[in-house]
Amino acid sequence: MMRGNGKQILFEDDADRDYYLTRLYFCLKDERIVTLAWCLMDNHVHLLVRDENTRLPTAMARVNGAYARHFNKKYDHVGHVFQDRYRCEPIDDESYLLETVRYIHNNPEEAGICRSEKYRWSSYREYMGSPRLVDTHFMLTMFGGRAKFKRFCREKSNPTVRLNWTYSPTTETLIDIASDVISPVSPDSVSALPRDKRNRCLRMLRDAGFTVRQIVRLTGVGKTAIIDATRPDASEA
Repeated sequence: MMRGNGKQILFEDDADRDYYLTRLYFCLKDERIVTLAWCLMDNHVHLLVRDENTRLPTAMARVNGAYARHFNKKYDHVGHVFQDRYRCEPIDDESYLLETVRYIHNNPEEAGICRSEKYRWSSYREYMGSPRLVDTHFMLTMFGGRAKFKRFCREKSNPTVRLNWTYSPTTETLIDIASDVISPVSPDSVSALPRDKRNRCLRMLRDAGFTVRQIVRLTGVGKTAIIDATRPDASEA
């Protein structure tokens, strides 16, 4: 995942997006990296690849370096275009892989832009029959065909995946994700629950990836109580 420096816009127009995708295609191909899913948002990029030869750092340095030069020249911009290097996490679990594909394609819809199938700048349409950058066969085989892929993507992304792959989530986003994790309980009502139910909700939030600080902010439960409730042996107490 790459993000514009200081949350700045990365793509001002469709020509920028086309330029980025062209560089991405050739650089990943040169490094023998297989693309499985992608999505360009205004100020960040999601990319899922299979990199058996650990060539991703080289490929992304080429892609982002070329795009930064293009952006700075076109817009007379000075300074960094991308924030840091990029964020990268390995995926070695099949269910998490499927969830990540869904999350990437659902990004425009969850951002309130449009339905996933209507968004032009993601690999969703490639999976519907117009491959360009992506090896669709690999993932469609796992999904069991286009119809099942489409049905799976229509469902809301797993909250744990949404939390892990959301850059600097706002309080509103955290509330939305937390509400899905502990549904039907709302985060702001956790502190008023009986101790056992309260602690169960706190453990669910920690297991989903929320930090103690985030849980304090969302639930109003004190830091010490959260730490005690989410200790590895706490559920046995």
